[in-house]
Amino acid sequence: MLIDVSAFLSASVTINTVAEAFVEPQNSAPFVVAALATPSDEQRAWGNLLDGTAADAAPADSVPDDPSARPDSIRATEILTRLSALSSADLSDYVAQHPATIASLIAHPPAALDVAAWWKSADGRARAALIKKTPQLIGSLEGVPYSVRSKANRTVLTSTISSLQGQLETAGRAAQNDLRTRIHMLDQIRTALQPDESGLSRQLVSVDVEGSGRAIIAIGNVTDADYVSFLVPGMFYSVDKELVGWANAASDLAVDQQAWLDRLEPGTTSTVATVAWIGYQTPSLVDVASLDLATDGEQALTASLSGLEAVRGKNAPYVSMLTHSYGSTVALLALQNADITVDALAMVGSPGSAAQSVAELSVRNRNVWVADADLDPIANAGVFGSQPLAASYGAQKFGAQGGVDPITGKALAGSVGHVDYFTSGSESFRNMALIGIGRGGLVISPDGSVPSIGRTLAH
Repeated sequence: MLIDVSAFLSASVTINTVAEAFVEPQNSAPFVVAALATPSDEQRAWGNLLDGTAADAAPADSVPDDPSARPDSIRATEILTRLSALSSADLSDYVAQHPATIASLIAHPPAALDVAAWWKSADGRARAALIKKTPQLIGSLEGVPYSVRSKANRTVLTSTISSLQGQLETAGRAAQNDLRTRIHMLDQIRTALQPDESGLSRQLVSVDVEGSGRAIIAIGNVTDADYVSFLVPGMFYSVDKELVGWANAASDLAVDQQAWLDRLEPGTTSTVATVAWIGYQTPSLVDVASLDLATDGEQALTASLSGLEAVRGKNAPYVSMLTHSYGSTVALLALQNADITVDALAMVGSPGSAAQSVAELSVRNRNVWVADADLDPIANAGVFGSQPLAASYGAQKFGAQGGVDPITGKALAGSVGHVDYFTSGSESFRNMALIGIGRGGLVISPDGSVPSIGRTLAH
């Protein structure tokens, strides 16, 4: 078991775009290489892709491979539109000649709603070519359908593993150790994508194959589910060590939630999906006292929620965030600072954030919940400025000590210290499952009471 000890420590630049659609010349491949190149910096490559001009173009290999050179004012959606207008051959040439532009799109993508509209407008030929030629780009774009992103990301995962394995044969001993470490991490992603006995499908919503890696895995049909729960972890939850277990916890949660819906609404057609979200670098002992990684996580989590909103459109699900420790701080920052809203937030072992009450959080009906185990030192520490357990904070409290479920009669395990909150069969897990499907009235309070139990048993 791992212990999180955090308590102890568009303004735009005018671009002369043509009004008409990009028309490929008869001899298109040389034109693309010339038109998208620049004699000086990456910005000109973006500008030329937008307006289709080849003036003052230099050979393709003169484009600086520096994603940071992309100015934020460039409208990336128009870049995507130009890319989708290229033939498959020309797209392949451009991707090979301009990796920095693709990297820039990945690092600075358009808004999810714009991506969704772009993808919907692209024809089948363009979509197929983009998936095949730029899987790393398509897999990263919030707003692209999850099934498409998963296909692209699985391609990236498989090809990266194959490439790293090929490098092992000629690498020195030190390099081999590094390669094996990366391969093991990527193998953990592949393992986490295997369905368990529940049979629920798993999609690779997002993947970062570099360094210690990042991965977001959806359990069930997140595109159509009535309820979607994001599981956001805290310290020490690396892809290499924890992703498999985190994905299994998300699967267990989906099973429990569906069982509750079936019990509470016999004959229901409502469905659930969960998201095992390790979309940021979680902290270690070295950096857990800093908010830097939480800020990075905030941006990534905001993007994920915006992507869900874009994909689902008017068919919005009930969205909950079930968060642990430093992960709760990530969620609190997103719900305080960003333009996203969720239906429910549950925090366990939370070190808090700058928000001093639920009134500062973008959660509908102030549906915010909090719990702590008896021996958890983090929840009362207020490491990052607030104590969600405090009465003045306004969050509703739920039990995590264990006991007997007054509805099912099943024994519920207690959470010990700062861990075990997400263990299937625990009181904490049971309560978060109900919070995630909007059944807060059936949550067991720390004193063992259940506000709506009478009506439930009668039903």
